[in-house]
Amino acid sequence: MPHERAIVAHCGKIGEYLFDGSPSFIAMQLAIPVYEWIEACNDRAFLEQSSARAPPSPFMSLPLEIHRMIFSYLGDYADVFCLSLVDLYFWRIGRAVLMYEILSVLCPLANRALICVGDETSTEPPDYPAGLLTPDEVEELQAGLDSDDDDGEDDESCTYNRPENLYHLAAARYNYIARVSGLDDLWPDKRFHFKRSGRDEMTRLSDIAKGICREMPRLSDIAKGNLRAFPELERSQVLALASPKLEQYFPENKKWVLRNLTTKEFVTADAIAIKPYLVKGPLIYGLGFGEVVLSRICWSSVPDMSVSDKLLLHRGVWAGHRLDIVTTEKLQMERGEGGGDPWKDVSEEVVKEMETIWRSELGDEWARMLCEKRHLAYDD
Repeated sequence: MPHERAIVAHCGKIGEYLFDGSPSFIAMQLAIPVYEWIEACNDRAFLEQSSARAPPSPFMSLPLEIHRMIFSYLGDYADVFCLSLVDLYFWRIGRAVLMYEILSVLCPLANRALICVGDETSTEPPDYPAGLLTPDEVEELQAGLDSDDDDGEDDESCTYNRPENLYHLAAARYNYIARVSGLDDLWPDKRFHFKRSGRDEMTRLSDIAKGICREMPRLSDIAKGNLRAFPELERSQVLALASPKLEQYFPENKKWVLRNLTTKEFVTADAIAIKPYLVKGPLIYGLGFGEVVLSRICWSSVPDMSVSDKLLLHRGVWAGHRLDIVTTEKLQMERGEGGGDPWKDVSEEVVKEMETIWRSELGDEWARMLCEKRHLAYDD
């Protein structure tokens, strides 16, 4: 993501990475969470009315904006949660902060210009999709690296003060984005952005996140002991936010689509999945949205990607485009709001493309072979 100066990972040759299941994490970082179950439509009126109530203490008598400021400075998820349990008024403030903290670490790739750039991409002239880079970013590439930069390669391969490609410049100067793969990654202490030299920092923050997750039973116990003051709707929210789970935000009973926001195209999960039972919300086992995205955002000046040159994966048709994954309900709602139907279903085109790619790798029985490699049941 050149505009955000962020890297997800180094993946080596695409032909080695595309077929081993690794791209599945991409889907979870593109998926827009569902959170209608947290109802907050009347919070403003409720909070303004409640803040005018007779205060039992000086702290309670502070204005609404001061209370919100206090919540914003707490920082720690557990502290915010506990203060939110004082009463319904504080819960309405605190749950917004809790939801923000959770949602802030989800879908970091959504609506971002994505490209998987090759290490042999041309520098003179710069070879990138039209409109991907700003003039300042092009100027930075032309200036190249200096002796203070470390692109993770051997010193002998580093060249300084001469035009450089995006692969090497990003490795030296961009931040890494951690992958969302489980419950630990939901917590606010598991941040996505890390300094290039901070590999130990990634481990440290991961340990902190796991420690917070170990506190979940305690938070749940605290929540259960303070539910009497809350209406039924808020009780379920309190318990849910005491121990957040991915399935709450990415329900499997909803249908999901991959969208290209740049071209107004979409691909359905039902079309991509080898078998219907392999669709688990935005995550599709075997062959899913992650593989579709990766196969379409690659970019290099040479086709040396450990796959057939005829596939032209090195000139990805979606390279540099903005993508996300949403429910079909959200897609339909936005279609209606637009007053027209600019979105195009390209599922059939993409399915044929995926079949060609996987057949070139695994042969005519590619679907069965893929399921066997991933230890998934395949029924005729």
